[in-house]
Amino acid sequence: MLLFILFYNKLFAITFDETFAKTGGVKAGVYNMIIALLTALTIVLGMRLMGALLISSLIIFPALSSMRLFKKFKSVTICSAVISIVCFFIGVVISYLKATPTGASVVFVNIIVFALFWGFDVLRRSPLAKRFAAAVAAAAVVLVVLSVPVSCKDSGDIIQIRERYFTEQVNNVYLNPDEFMGKTIKLEGIFKMEVNEYWPDPYYLVYRNGPGCCGVDGVVGFEVSWDNNSKRQYPKDNSWVEAVGIVSKYGEDEGFQFLYLDLRSLTVKDKRGEENVGGL
Repeated sequence: MLLFILFYNKLFAITFDETFAKTGGVKAGVYNMIIALLTALTIVLGMRLMGALLISSLIIFPALSSMRLFKKFKSVTICSAVISIVCFFIGVVISYLKATPTGASVVFVNIIVFALFWGFDVLRRSPLAKRFAAAVAAAAVVLVVLSVPVSCKDSGDIIQIRERYFTEQVNNVYLNPDEFMGKTIKLEGIFKMEVNEYWPDPYYLVYRNGPGCCGVDGVVGFEVSWDNNSKRQYPKDNSWVEAVGIVSKYGEDEGFQFLYLDLRSLTVKDKRGEENVGGL
């Protein structure tokens, strides 16, 4: 955007008539090289985020959307930049909260914006198509509202610990225990029984291998336990399980609360997920 502001007239001339720009003394080769380098940089950086197949959508959709409402070069360029930034951040937020692929989320938001702009353009151009355009715009708005989550809850009051943000979500529970106390959490992980010489009874964990001092040698997860009156059995060690339980505490020491999940269900799963998870 800074280059666009500084060299608007020259870029405009090169874009529409390179021969005329050269006759006017503009070094077309230099500016073409700058545009090529910026395009290449955008593609390289975007491929890491979006993937090779979706990067074209990241470049094309903002321009297509802005051209539905604007016709001037300057207006289209500025609007495209704004749309690109807004769609990117909305897509990243959706990806984080819903644990969906980042690239697909950004492209999905771009498609919704394009549908909105197209509807407005039809509404503006053709009075006979007002109802149709209004219906399209309304449908797009509904999709956007449904796509932007208002909480991290999965269904009902169950909070889903998702694989992609496993470490961050688990840490959030431990850092803010009062906010999650009494709420139901669902997660998948490795089941393990532990024995401590300072504790008379064995205790049970559902966890994944997370960041530690020497790589992924840390443990990220929750202690789990059936109600004392329950006669339900625990699965074998190293089973991959889905645990659903209520966040509870069995003690507190100098402000630190010892949390565990009071189990409501513990199901052995045939398909294992990622045993090693990263974190910020």
